Amino acid sequence: MDESDSDRSQKLFRKVALARLSSPDRLDILLGISRPQTILAWIGAAILLGAFLFWGFTWPVEQKVVGRCILTSPSGIAEVTASAAGVVGGLSVKLGDRVAANQVIGRIVRSELDDQIRHARDRLAELERRREEITRINSRASSQGRSSASAERRLLEAQLRLAEDKASAIERRLVTERDLVAQGLITRRTLLDSEEAHAAAILEREQLVDRSAQSTLGYSEQERQRERERIAIDFQVNETRRNLDASLDIERQSAPVVSIFGGRVVEIKIGNGVAVGFGTPILLLERLENTRGDIEAAIYFPGGEGKLVAMNMDAEVVPDYVKRQEFGFLRARIESVSDYPVSSPGMRLLVQNDNLVRELSESRSAIFARARLDRNDKGGFAWSAAAAESPEVRPGALCRAEVTVRERPPFARAIALVKQWTR
Repeated sequence: MDESDSDRSQKLFRKVALARLSSPDRLDILLGISRPQTILAWIGAAILLGAFLFWGFTWPVEQKVVGRCILTSPSGIAEVTASAAGVVGGLSVKLGDRVAANQVIGRIVRSELDDQIRHARDRLAELERRREEITRINSRASSQGRSSASAERRLLEAQLRLAEDKASAIERRLVTERDLVAQGLITRRTLLDSEEAHAAAILEREQLVDRSAQSTLGYSEQERQRERERIAIDFQVNETRRNLDASLDIERQSAPVVSIFGGRVVEIKIGNGVAVGFGTPILLLERLENTRGDIEAAIYFPGGEGKLVAMNMDAEVVPDYVKRQEFGFLRARIESVSDYPVSSPGMRLLVQNDNLVRELSESRSAIFARARLDRNDKGGFAWSAAAAESPEVRPGALCRAEVTVRERPPFARAIALVKQWTR
C-alpha cells in the first residue's frame, strides 16, 4: 500500500518538486548575485527613459507649414491683349526682349474692317469719277442749253413781233372793212374772213407767248434737275468719305498691339497669322517698374495650415532647380498674408497661367502670402549655405517654401492631436 502511494506521488509531482520538498533548506547551495553588465543595462535604460521624457516634455520642436510658390517681381506679370478681333500680324518681339511702355509691338489685321475700308475707297473713287463726269456733262449741257434757249427765245421773240404786227395790221384792216361793209362796198363775207384772220393772228401770238414761257420754264427745270443730280452725287461722296474716315479711325485706334507697361517678354502666347478675338492674351510681360531688382516669393499655403502664417515670420524658400543639400535655402520674410483663401481667378491675375494655378494651389483652397527675399552684405540674395558660387535667382521659377509657425514639445503636440481626434 505504501509502495503504491509512493508510485502515484512520483507520477503526480516532478522530481525537482519532490527534491525541494524533501530538502527545503539546501544550505549547501550559494545564493546567486546580479552581474555588473545587468546593472549597467538597467542604469542606461533609466537614463534613456529620463532623456526621452525630458525631450518629450521640454525640448521645443518646430512646427512648419509648407507651400508651393513662384518667384516674381514685385511689379508682377502683365498681359498684352488684342484690342480688336482679327489676325495677328507684324509681331516684332521674342522671348527675353525688353518692351517700353506704350510701344507698338504688332498689329491686328482685321479682315472685315479691311474689306470695309477697301470697299469704301473703291466706292469713293467711283463716286468721285461719276461726280466729275456729271459736272462735265452738266456744264456742257448747261452751256448748250443756255445757247439753245437764247436762240429759241430770240426766234420766238421775232415770231412774236411778226405775229403782233400781223394782228395789228389785220385789226386796222377790220376797222376799214367794217366801214366799207356799212357803206355796202364789200360783202359781209370778206369782213368775216378778215375777223377769222385776226382771231388766228391773236391765237398765234398767244401761242408764241406760251412757247416762250414754256421754253424759259423748261430751261429752268433742266437747270434744277442738273443741280439735284449734283447735290445727290455730292451727298453720296460725302457720306462715303465719312464712312471711310470712321473705318480708318477704328483701324488706327484698335489695330495696333500696344504694351501699356514696360517690361521683359516672358511668354508669347500667340504668333503671327493666328486669328484672335477681342481681349485675347498675346504675350506676357514681367513688369520692370521695380528698379532695385527685388524678387518676391508668391506662396500658396494649404487653406487650413496657412492661417497659422503671419507677417514678419521667417520663410525658407528653395527654388525647384536648386539642391537644398548643396546650397541650402533662400532666406525670406513674410510681408503679407491674405485673410481669406484666394480663388483661381485671383491666382491667375498674378501668374497668368491656368496650369500654374492648378500646380500652385494643388486643386484646393489656398492662403496667399508674399515673402521678400533677404539680401546679403554684398547685395546678393542671402543663402543659408555658404557656397563658392550661389545659383542665379530668376523670376518665374517655381519653388517650395517652409515657414516655422510655432515651437512646442512633441508630447504637447501629441496630446493636442489626440484631443483633436477624440472630439
